[in-house]
Amino acid sequence: MIKSDYQEYVDMLCSCMLDVEPRDYVVSNFLSLEFDDQLIQDCLDLLKPDRMNVVIRSQTFKSCCRLEETWFKSMYSVEDPPDNPELRLPSKNPFIATDFTLKPVETDYLTIKELALGSELIRIWFQSDNEFNTPKVVNDDDNTSLYRRSCLSDLFVFYVRESLRESAHQAGVAHLKNYIGVADYGFYLKFSGFNHKLKNLYQLYIDGIRSLKTNSETFRMVKERTRNLYKNQILCPEQLCSQLQASYLLSKLSTVTQKLDCVDCVSEEMLASYVESIFDGVFVEALFKGNVTSKHMQDAVNPIPVIRTMTIYCYTISPSSNNEALNLSEYFVDKLMFQPLTNCSAIYVTEIQRGRTLLAVPNKNDDDNNCVIANYYQLPEPGCLKDLLLAEMFVSLMEQPCFDELRTNQQLGYSATPSLVIVYGVVGFSITVCSQSDKFSMKQLDDCIEDFVDSFYYKIVDGADEGFTDMLTSMINSRNGVDVSLSGQVLRFWNEILTREYEFNRNNEELNVLHELTADDLRDFCQSIIPRDRTSRRKLSIQVIGKRQLRT
Repeated sequence: MIKSDYQEYVDMLCSCMLDVEPRDYVVSNFLSLEFDDQLIQDCLDLLKPDRMNVVIRSQTFKSCCRLEETWFKSMYSVEDPPDNPELRLPSKNPFIATDFTLKPVETDYLTIKELALGSELIRIWFQSDNEFNTPKVVNDDDNTSLYRRSCLSDLFVFYVRESLRESAHQAGVAHLKNYIGVADYGFYLKFSGFNHKLKNLYQLYIDGIRSLKTNSETFRMVKERTRNLYKNQILCPEQLCSQLQASYLLSKLSTVTQKLDCVDCVSEEMLASYVESIFDGVFVEALFKGNVTSKHMQDAVNPIPVIRTMTIYCYTISPSSNNEALNLSEYFVDKLMFQPLTNCSAIYVTEIQRGRTLLAVPNKNDDDNNCVIANYYQLPEPGCLKDLLLAEMFVSLMEQPCFDELRTNQQLGYSATPSLVIVYGVVGFSITVCSQSDKFSMKQLDDCIEDFVDSFYYKIVDGADEGFTDMLTSMINSRNGVDVSLSGQVLRFWNEILTREYEFNRNNEELNVLHELTADDLRDFCQSIIPRDRTSRRKLSIQVIGKRQLRT
């Protein structure tokens, strides 16, 4: 927000103080304090085609203007619109919602339940909402399959976006949002807005995906856009470093560099074949959250035959109705014609060996002397809930001293930050420094980070009580706080499905653990993740080497 915005906001508040009661200072400029149905009707009565005014501004009309306005002496012209069939009102928007009815809330709305459907096809997680009561929906679909981790996944996503861009424009006018993107092991569809007509947008995308046909002109444009995206991503050393770390920890993920190398080899025929085979094997898992009943969910998914399976993660924040419920049976199975999922691969995270593992690459921009180093430290064993909380506290306590020492005192670069890294239950943290190759070598940066880790080790082991109580209180307070939005609440549940942990009551579980934590627990965790002996640490150093960089 720029400075003038603050001044305008203060001026607005001051003017409201002269007209309304203190409780209405903030909302009086945005909300009517009295309900007047006649005023609303009068406004609607004026919104008629015969009262429409079309304003056109252009230098080409200068010679046609014969009238002069009083104040600024600007020339203008007024005339009735010509009888031209190209000048017409748009057709009725099928995405504008008109039904905002809320469904009765079930008595056990506080519990997230798994609906057992007696089928290997779909698993539904469901919770009614009695807090926000909003007729909106967000729906995410994540189709999980390892072979989609390639350049074809990105091409497919960009192609769908382009082919449905014009068709979905009216949905945007009606405040419905949609997005299709690539996840770790598949792709996902996201829809949000008023649920009354959200089904129309959902059906538009499902129909569009099923009937997607490639053509040479669009393919060339999408391919070029994808290639440019890859190039831009690898030219940023911070992004390249982050991608390398992710692909090393999850070895089956493709790096951007690998996809850039193969994008030129992808043909239109390959994409068409990929589109035909993309739904050969999937399994459905869904989360419905909001003003919705279990009966509606059962009605939506019960007709799905058992002979086909798919994987779709979806979450819904909505009231729903029998007529407008998302028809999973028709649009998941009949329209997309899924085939059974015959093999579901487990997700494996790379175990970092004791000592130092180095992964160094040159900056892809030959004229850029910026360099990045990210030292990642991994806990020896997969973490439990207690380890996750201790790691969060550990990194939070590290943030300020890391910035003070590496950024302010030693001035290693423009950024020096620690971050918590949780990869499917494997706990770790990283320290990333963005520097310049003409000032420090990678060895110097690595040594400075190690020296800081050593000093922080002694700070925690010898004086963990300092700051522990304040940080523990802060973490407890953050989990005792209420969600300020329905979407924020649902994102927490959605993350539980993506990570396959299903701890929907995580806040309460974490509170129980936090109340039992002691400073000795933090000391033990510190000694486990960064042992005193450097050679015993499980360390991965990712380095993007800039121009004129001294040899590591």
